[in-house]
Amino acid sequence: MSTFSQTPNLIGVLSESQRITSAHSPHFLALSLLFLLPLASSRVIYGIVQFTFSQNNDVNYQFFRLSTSTLHHLLPETLIFPLLFTFFVIFFSVCAIATITYSTFHGFYGRPVRFVPTIRSISSSFLPLASTMMISQAIIALICTIFGLVVVLLYQGLQVLGVEIDYKSNCFIWICIFVAILLGSTLIWLQLNWILASVIAVVESKWGIEPLRRSTQLTKGMRGTSLQIVLSGVFILAMIWEIYSPAMMMYRSRGFWSWGFFMLTFLPNSSIVVLMLWTVAESTVMYIYCKALNGESAIEMAKEFTGGYVSLPFNDDEKVHQVVQVQT
Repeated sequence: MSTFSQTPNLIGVLSESQRITSAHSPHFLALSLLFLLPLASSRVIYGIVQFTFSQNNDVNYQFFRLSTSTLHHLLPETLIFPLLFTFFVIFFSVCAIATITYSTFHGFYGRPVRFVPTIRSISSSFLPLASTMMISQAIIALICTIFGLVVVLLYQGLQVLGVEIDYKSNCFIWICIFVAILLGSTLIWLQLNWILASVIAVVESKWGIEPLRRSTQLTKGMRGTSLQIVLSGVFILAMIWEIYSPAMMMYRSRGFWSWGFFMLTFLPNSSIVVLMLWTVAESTVMYIYCKALNGESAIEMAKEFTGGYVSLPFNDDEKVHQVVQVQT
């Protein structure tokens, strides 16, 4: 039986995440260098490879002819590299989420956090996590497609009715803004409900759509904290894309070994890696707190502790600790 005096906020979740990562800093540093750093650098590295390949293979597009030799030269640039980049991102994302979630979950309950067992846990978490990610992305793609089809049908309907559309009018601009806000709000709402799906796939070994459904149930009453964590993830993605353009400009003008390229790429990536680590750890801690709020953590806590009271570090200004009573 678990009782809480108040719902934990982002500060409580963040402080507990930092406590766990700081207590096992060498372990999480190794995981960050192994999985998160390649992810943070992947966009720039992909741009460099693509730019280098295009420089070394000068294809005259003005006199393009559909031939076997031309397709042979264009295939690596137009198909193979994007596919390799996609598989690279998926593989390292799954490995990073699986290992950091596993380590944070064990660290929260005071279990030993070791590197080799953490790496071995990827084998049992990879398929459940990958299937959950693929289904969630498929649902998001389907929603975006539906929005696009609705817009196209409305446009075609207006054309059939003979309505002239002024693309520079304020009315048209506001309609576009409204559609964008509606689509963005829908996607954010899904992320708020699915924020624990990856943790559930790793910890509970659930597959496919089941982690999405269970995450929606657990996050009830925690949507405010979920929103803050989702916005931090959006901020990380924005940082990755923000450093891409200036880094590529510096690479094209001065090369790979220039100090400017180093300053614009690898130094910001260190901050991105830390933020990515905290985001995954926060989701794991939030999963534990949500289970406790729903009365599901008593059995797990009873396995870790002999009985009595277990202190969970929900806090305000790092002073007030909430207490969970475990009755066995």
